[in-house]
Amino acid sequence: MITPGRSRFRVIVAALVCFALVACSGDGEPVETDEMQLGPTADVVRFGSTGAVEESSLDMKFVPASPRFIELLSQIPNRLENREAIWLNDFLPIWSAWDSLGASRPTDESGSRAMEQFYSDLALSQSSSGVNLFARPRMSSPRISGFDIAGAITNSYQWLGFDQRNVDGSAMAGPNNQPLELIVGDLDTSSINTALLDCTRCREPEVIEYEGETYYSWGPELIGDLDDRFAPPMFDHAGRGGRMFFHEGTVMRSLLDSQITSLVDVAVGKLSSVLDIPEFKLAAEAHAIAGTYAAWFSDQPFELFKAATIAANLNAGIRPDQALATLQQVEPLEGFDLVSVGWGVDTGTAYATIVIINPSKAIAMRNAKLLADRIKLGRRVNHEGDWASLVDKIEIGTSGRAVIAKLFPHNNQALLTLSHLELAYSLAVYTNSASLLTNRGN
Repeated sequence: MITPGRSRFRVIVAALVCFALVACSGDGEPVETDEMQLGPTADVVRFGSTGAVEESSLDMKFVPASPRFIELLSQIPNRLENREAIWLNDFLPIWSAWDSLGASRPTDESGSRAMEQFYSDLALSQSSSGVNLFARPRMSSPRISGFDIAGAITNSYQWLGFDQRNVDGSAMAGPNNQPLELIVGDLDTSSINTALLDCTRCREPEVIEYEGETYYSWGPELIGDLDDRFAPPMFDHAGRGGRMFFHEGTVMRSLLDSQITSLVDVAVGKLSSVLDIPEFKLAAEAHAIAGTYAAWFSDQPFELFKAATIAANLNAGIRPDQALATLQQVEPLEGFDLVSVGWGVDTGTAYATIVIINPSKAIAMRNAKLLADRIKLGRRVNHEGDWASLVDKIEIGTSGRAVIAKLFPHNNQALLTLSHLELAYSLAVYTNSASLLTNRGN
């Protein structure tokens, strides 16, 4: 016999696990779900795949960039390894959507176990409404955000005085296996410092002074102890405590001393941030026009031959020359400076976004047409059909040097199960005569 209490516990656990899997799916192929929408379902332009993609002009009305995007980018150090891969999430639209469906965001007055109740409300709302509340696509979130698998198992509120309820935005930057981690939101960093130092169950940190600021360190770089797996205050799945820095409403974590000190260097004005690079700021503004709430950025865009190698690495059984042949079936773009892929929602229906920052307005105009052609005519590298089988319609346009595209999925929503990397290396690829001649010579 299953008691009501045990049944409710199972609902909560299922909610936590499902939520965490979706939150982490941006590292690779996202987890497939039955329904990829959140909120009221919008009418789709056409029913199912017609083998063609409807194209229309994007409304280019200016919209200010997400304050969460701006705040996070302004604190990520301007280093090559960081610029190669940045994942951003603006959680305010997601919190708002969940609230509209009956799962209200907890506050600090809600108690230390409030997130457990929130996930229970979320699961019960899904059960009664039939709407999958967990599957809104977004980018991966860092350990400190709680919006990951670890956050479904542990809760940091009792140790640090914050958890998912306090997070408005998250960022990761750099190598995927050891990224910088940042969160912003309703975070009183002075109180967090006090809570950490008062925590009797937390592993004791080493307190380090650097550039007039203080950060905390637990254990050797990159090395964990499974006895410390998910230990308080913020150990990860491998038992690594890492380093943490709390500064003016931002919580930051890293596994490396050099990374955490670079975050301090930005905070004290010793080092510039990626927001100081015009292309990243332009991309953030372009995503606002597209309505993006989660995005991945890279200023190491996919030159055709590099894209073929990446495609082969990500698709077992496909050789680089096969991937290259597929990518060359439709004319590549001209060389550009930055590519960014993300997700948005329009009247309840999720869609993919692609932003490309170009060297000039003229190249942006040409690349907008070339990108539209690749979406309408191109085949996927993994030989599972063309892009027209996934995309129902596109809205595309330019704003200065930026190309901005919104890709709306067919009813089966399969587009939304793709990795951001597949969208980037298949569609946002470029070549130039010099690289083409060099590689042909090889």
